Amino acid sequence: MANTPMPNPVKSEIYLYIVGGVVVIAVASIIYLAIARPILQKVGILDDKKDKERDNIIKDFSEKQWFTSIPYKANKSQVTISETRANNLATEIYNAKGNFYDCEICAIGSLVDAGTKINVSFVAYRFYIMYNRDLMSYLKSFLETNDWVDLNETYKKLPMENKPNTKSMQIDDLTENELDIITSNK
Repeated sequence: MANTPMPNPVKSEIYLYIVGGVVVIAVASIIYLAIARPILQKVGILDDKKDKERDNIIKDFSEKQWFTSIPYKANKSQVTISETRANNLATEIYNAKGNFYDCEICAIGSLVDAGTKINVSFVAYRFYIMYNRDLMSYLKSFLETNDWVDLNETYKKLPMENKPNTKSMQIDDLTENELDIITSNK
């Protein structure tokens, strides 16, 4: 045996630990990214991009206080729905949350059916009076991430108040000739 070096058992063992560690980390990463992370996101332990978007939407609604009585109380003259209508919409929202099945679209539809942001605030006011709960926390208790995104998109389109495009015609605005035409058609 001419000058063949003997393998160093310590170096071989270190090499084995390094390769083994890299393999363990790679396998653990794949398991986490492919299996564990999606499950944790589904269960709600980890937030994904949509959850962050939902949190931003909720924060925006909370800061602007649209689902409180504050805009209504500051603009009572701009309310265009009756108290009965507001009560009915508040009841529809309350009933949208069920024991086994939630009808999120019913709640969103009721808010949009109010017609204006001031009317939504009036519905929130009536909701609090009827159920002793604020509307925002009630919605947070059952609306899911996609529902908040949908609500935000449709809510942005609601006007602050009803602004008629044309002036409604009053009898006093008519000329005598126009009045004669209208009354002669009877």
